[in-house]
Parts: sequence; structure tokens; C-alpha cells
Amino acid sequence: MALEHWMTFATFSEQEFFTYPTESTYHGVILNGNMVAHAPAGIAAFLLGKVNPKACFLIDPMTHAFQHSPETISNDKGPKSSIVKLASNYGQFIVERLGSNPIDAAAVNANLEEFTHNVLSFQWKVLEDHFRENGDAKYLEDDEVVRRPSILVAPYFYLTEENYEAWLPVMSKAAAISVKWVAGLEPVPKVYSALVIDRSMLQVDELIARTHAALASCDLDGVLLWVDEFDEIAASSLELNGLVKLCTLLRGSGLDVLNIHGGYFSCLLGSAAFGSRFTGVSHGPEFGESRGVVPVGGGIPISRFYVPGLHERMKFREFVPIALSKRWLVTAPAYHQFVCNCKECQQVIDGDPDNFSLYGESDVKNIKRKYGVVRIEFPTTDAKKRCLRHYLNKKRAEFEFVSASDRAILLEDLASAHIKFYGTESPHAGSHLTKWGKVLAAL
Repeated sequence: MALEHWMTFATFSEQEFFTYPTESTYHGVILNGNMVAHAPAGIAAFLLGKVNPKACFLIDPMTHAFQHSPETISNDKGPKSSIVKLASNYGQFIVERLGSNPIDAAAVNANLEEFTHNVLSFQWKVLEDHFRENGDAKYLEDDEVVRRPSILVAPYFYLTEENYEAWLPVMSKAAAISVKWVAGLEPVPKVYSALVIDRSMLQVDELIARTHAALASCDLDGVLLWVDEFDEIAASSLELNGLVKLCTLLRGSGLDVLNIHGGYFSCLLGSAAFGSRFTGVSHGPEFGESRGVVPVGGGIPISRFYVPGLHERMKFREFVPIALSKRWLVTAPAYHQFVCNCKECQQVIDGDPDNFSLYGESDVKNIKRKYGVVRIEFPTTDAKKRCLRHYLNKKRAEFEFVSASDRAILLEDLASAHIKFYGTESPHAGSHLTKWGKVLAAL
């Protein structure tokens, strides 16, 4: 089975890209609960008008948000309005602590049945009326108007080495309650828990085993995985192997595993060639392959050029010297042979390699700082869109490549890319490409 390609909705300015480069590119869309609570009509319009009708969606209930310091969900006026609206759906014990104290495991456990029902009901019903009231509804058949999430997510919390003893049992109970609650729904959705963990937990086999055992006992359909600030390129071999161990155990128990912030290494782990250790991987249009758990909320999209072969987003200024030194920008055919031949690059380069500069097009703005005014370059809107379209073309190609290729081809591709960028002998002998290759070759 092909690896599921998901994309996370971050801002309404990006909604046009959820059918790019083709309408059928994405298996599903992940929506953040606080954004859904804040703008349900807009989200319903997005799902009806900007997403392939055959694509599924889920709402991340973001229950971990109330577990952190109030500062992480507040601005200078107090708790963010989107968080306030989300809390109002979850229960009074959440609302009364908002902005003053984080919730603790004991408080959640004391209110667990009602809290879990509220969290699930929010995901199932929050968009229902807004679908019906949307202007596009009159053009759709009755059974196409109200769309239900294909997956409901049980309440979950951020786990660390220090707090998992308190929070993991609460999550297990919430998962078991959730499985019973969905039995009366039509159609019956899948039930996932979200496993949001500190990256240090990947380095302790006991924690991996105990976390797996707790979730595997709940009769769940799957798990959303989010490792805090887990940059696959910078991750150590120990961390990468810990990720492999965790996913191997979860998949061995029959659970789906969807990595909601994953890059190319996760795609490789999700391929049949390496045991389908992920059933799906998600990223954002402009960010999202790695993300911190706090602060809670959206990210600030920035423009970077995604370098094929390296599977890395690089600052434009950092990639240009590499391309120049290797003479990849001498002619348009050289660029398309050694850098990228996607449809966006074909259009941007348009026979002239100097047009590559359009990916780095920027405006200089004066920004006030504490000690004066500084001049900072910001990518133009057009440059950001060019980089985004190029990135989405390459991500689609990556998902198709890992789903269609065998083990030998995927390992050889990593080795060849290392040689292409670093040579056979270089100080980069331990690059992320060789690191990934060694971890995967041992499977």
C-alpha cells in the first residue's frame, strides 16, 4: 500500500495549494483544533471549496495546549482568543484554569469521562452547521455537504521522561473511553491517540516499550506521532534508531502510525522497502517537517529553496554558492539535469539559468529594533510562491518514489546523492544522507 501523503493546514493564505500540484496529491488534511474553533465557517468553506472531495481530514484537538505554562497560549492581552474558544468546548475545569494555571493529570483524571466526550464531540460536530450554511452547499448533493472527520483523536498530552508516569495512564484511559464513544456514530470513524513526546524519550528503550504497551492495550486504530523539535537532518543515529524502534513496536501491534511532522527519512521508513513503519507522513505547505510543541499555535512561513537529493530546505543564499561551484547554473539543461526538472522549475527557468534568482527575489525593509533601525531582506510574495510550488512538486515526487522503489534503489539513491554533493572523500562523510543510509541498511 502506498504511503499516505497528508498536509497540515496552517493559514488561509495557503489554501490554494491543497490541490497542488494535482487534485489527488494529498490523502488527507490535518486541521488544528484552535483554528477550527476560531474560524469554523472559514474552515468549512476551505474543505468544501479547496480540497479534493475524496481527501479525508482530521482535527487535532490540541489538548496538550492546556498542560503548558499559560504564557505559551497567551499574548499581551491574555489567553489567545482561539484558545479561549477551544477551551469553551472542552469543559469548565479547563476554562477556569485558563490563563492562570496549567491543568494537571489529577484534574484531568477527575473529569476524564466528560472531558473525553467533549473533545470527541467537538471534532465530530463543530463544522456540521457551517457546512450546511456554506454558499457552495447548494451546488452539492446532500451526502456531499456535511463531511465528517475520518479519524477522531482522543485527548492527549505532551510526554517527557519526567512526566510520563503521571500522564500516560490518563491518556490510556481517555483512549479506551474514546473507542467506546465512537461506536454509536455513523459512519464510524477510526480512533487515534496522539503521541507527542520529548525527543529524549527516543533514547530510552524502557520508555519506548512502556509507551507502546500503554497505547497498544486500548484497542485504538492508530497513533498520531509528533516528536518535539525532531529535525531528521540534525538528529543523531541514536535518536533515529529510537524512532525506528518505537514505530516498529506500534506497527507490530497493528496500529496505524501517522507522523504529523515528518520529512524524507520518515517517508523512507514508511515505504514497503523498509517495513512500512509509518502509514502516513504529513508536512505543511511552507513548514512543518519539524516543529516544537511550544509555543502553541501556528508558525511563521518563510521562503526556502528545497534542494532535491539533499531533501533539505536551504536558504537561497546558501544554495547558490554550491550550485555555482558545481556549474549547475551554467545552462538551463544543466540546471534541469543536476538540480530540478519539476514543472515549476521548467516555468521559472524558462531556458535561462539566470532566472534561478527569481527563487531568491526579495525586498529590503527597515525594521525597528531596541537599539535602532535595521535593514532586513524579506522574500517577495512571488518568490515565496515559487519556492512553495517547487517544494510541493518535489514532495509529491518523493512520496511516489519511496512507494514505488525497492530497498536497493532507495539506499543507492542516498549514496549517490551524498557523492553528488560531497564527493567520495570529504569532511561530510558523516552527512545526514550517509547517517540515514546506515540506519536503514540495518533494518
